[in-house]
Order: sequence, then structure tokens, then C-alpha cells
Amino acid sequence: MSTVAVATVAAFAGLAPVATVIRGDDLDGRVVVGAGAEPQAVEQACTAAQKDHRQATLAAYRKGMDAQRRAYFRTHRRLKLRRSFVQRQHARLKQLERAAACTVSGQLVAAPPLRFIFHSGSDQVRAAALGFNLLDVDSKSLADALPAGTRGSYWLGDYINAPTCDWEKSDATIAAKVRAGIGDRKIWGYYFSNEPDPYGCPNAVAQHRARAALIRSIDPTKSTFISLDMNWREQALRQIPRWVGVADYVGLNPYVCFVGQPTCDYPWIDKVISAANAAGLVYFGHVQAFQADEWRWPTPNELRHMLKQWAASKQKGYSVFTWSWGGSVLASRPTLMGVLKQFNTVAARTRPTLVDQ
Repeated sequence: MSTVAVATVAAFAGLAPVATVIRGDDLDGRVVVGAGAEPQAVEQACTAAQKDHRQATLAAYRKGMDAQRRAYFRTHRRLKLRRSFVQRQHARLKQLERAAACTVSGQLVAAPPLRFIFHSGSDQVRAAALGFNLLDVDSKSLADALPAGTRGSYWLGDYINAPTCDWEKSDATIAAKVRAGIGDRKIWGYYFSNEPDPYGCPNAVAQHRARAALIRSIDPTKSTFISLDMNWREQALRQIPRWVGVADYVGLNPYVCFVGQPTCDYPWIDKVISAANAAGLVYFGHVQAFQADEWRWPTPNELRHMLKQWAASKQKGYSVFTWSWGGSVLASRPTLMGVLKQFNTVAARTRPTLVDQ
């Protein structure tokens, strides 16, 4: 029988944060959570089928937690019993999250064939040398000037969230840009929206669907790409199903290494992956390699861990944020560049590229 120390804030009024000991035969190992202690991350190996099953089990448990709690509270009035029940729920949730974060045994940890890095315009050659084959451009001429073996992800301008809830560029402007790119093999596709808000703008999904259709109607040979904000936590997960089929690829950007936190929140990446898989979304994983505001630089090992998580997912490509943005310059972190180059080089050696097809 194993022991888990759990600190939790109960989801009902009147309970303060507490630390307690939960015992259970189904909890493996000793993991300390909260109460001033650092979580001890333990990587486990599993088969692909086991990982899929564990992720499905985790999603089902998380979905049913509120209903279980309400049912228990209806028949148990004592505060002590309710507190204990919530602690057991959280202990079980942590156990399932650890199990779902397992690494598929025997799986080659390599980047997917589509490898994009944001804001690479200041040094496209150096970004390409790290093994990225999709680079950030905002014009046809910049795409045409990219290094051999790379293509451009062509930024067309953004969607402006509430209160505007409309496009930065008109349909006529977008149509002209796409027409000019017909037949240009250095343009991989069109990136036309970053972090749209479907809650503040109820018509956002329909507007994006229409813009993607406009691009495809002019040049069906190019890909369409948008990215979603995965840092709203539960709101972020709920929006994922709305975007299925809107663009050819949807980027997901859970950034999980925070200032003042010694451990990155890896389970959140697993939650995003699980939600995307359940919805049937075709996605790119976005990996944090920057510092800004509440986010800090990841260490090399933390970056490897995030790359490994996404590599074990169903992503069709992956993106790194960022080469250079807001004073955050990847070139100032040579060890992180080395991790990315090694990761991308394995992909180049073992997988056929889709960039030149």
C-alpha cells in the first residue's frame, strides 16, 4: 500500500488548502504534491495502445469529477468526509495524469516531417540550419528567397478579437496575395489567424471557415494554418472541437514553464493532446523556447521533455515559439538550439520530407 501526500483546494466553500495522507492500493510510488513540496516526475514506458487507453481513462475521469462530487455531497453532510472525498479525487486524478504521461516504448523520438519556427525572419539561414523546414514569412518575395530545402509559412495578417471581431485584412487583399502565389512552390501555405477568441466573438469559427474556403478556392494546393490559445486552461480545452475542419492544420500552444516554478506543468500538455485527439483535430504542437511575462526559458532537459511529449502525440507537424520576439532571442541560448537541432536532425535522417513534395 503506497502513500501520497496531497495538497488541494476543495471545490466547495468553507475548505482551506490542506495537506493530508491518502492511502490506496492503486497508487504506485511516493509522489509529493503541494504543501511546499516539489512534484517528483517519474517517466514510465508504455505501448501506444496503453497510452491511448490511459488518456481516454483520464479524460473520462476528469469529465465525471463534478458529478461524482455532487452525488457524494448529497448523501454525506459532514465536512470531514467531504474533505476526504475531494482529496481522494485529486489523488486519483494525479495518478491518472502520471500514467497518461508515459512514453511509448520503442518509439523513435523524432520531429515530424513539418517543422516550423516562428519569427525566423531575422536569420532564415541559421534557423534552417537547425533543421526547420517551414520558416516564417509575410510576402512572396521573402518566401522565394528562403534557403534550399525550406518553404514559407506565409502570414496573411490576423483576426482581431473583441470588440472588433473582424479581419485585419480584407477578402480582396487576401485574394490578391493568394493569387500571386499560385504555382510558387516556395510557399507551403497560409497562416491566417493567431489565437482567435470564439467566446468573445461568437461568429469567429464561421469567419475562419469562410476565410480558409476563400484561400482554398483560389489555390487548393497550399495548406491553411491557424493557431489557438491553449493557455486559458479549461476554456481552451472546450474550444478545441469547434475548430475541427476549419483549417488544414491547427496549432496548439500550451506554454508550461513559468517564472518562479521549478517544474514545468507537463500534465497540461497531455490534457491538450488528449482533447485534440478526442476531437479529431489535425494539429501542430507548439513548443516553448522563449521567455516573456510569466513564462521563463526552459532548461535543455525541460525542452527535451516537451519535444518528447509532442513526438508521442498525433501531431502532423510541430512549431517552436520562437526565433526572436519581444526581446526573447533563441540565439542567446545555444544549448536550447543544440537540443532542437538534434531533434530535427533525427527527423531528417529517418523520415521523408513533405516540404518538397
